[in-house]
Amino acid sequence: WLLFSDSPSETPFDPAVPDPRNKLDINQEVQAILEEIPEKYRTVLVLRDLENFSTSEIAAILDRKEATIRWRLAEARNRFQKLWSSRQNTENPMSAKE
Repeated sequence: WLLFSDSPSETPFDPAVPDPRNKLDINQEVQAILEEIPEKYRTVLVLRDLENFSTSEIAAILDRKEATIRWRLAEARNRFQKLWSSRQNTENPMSAKE
């Protein structure tokens, strides 16, 4: 039986295989950024981009006009992008100079 084999097979390190720790780091980074975004924008962003609700569904859930939801979503994405970029530049200052 392979499961109980006396000689475990050594699998060479493959740099093409993503390290699951990186995914955890990214998830934590995303969560931290979301917490910095004001609630009225964050709620729309999470409902649309993470929960896949339509703008009309979000408008109904939040009792707001669709135009308001679209504006808040655009603002939330803009804020997220700025925060993400500033964190990436802080973590890797060399990439900011390139």
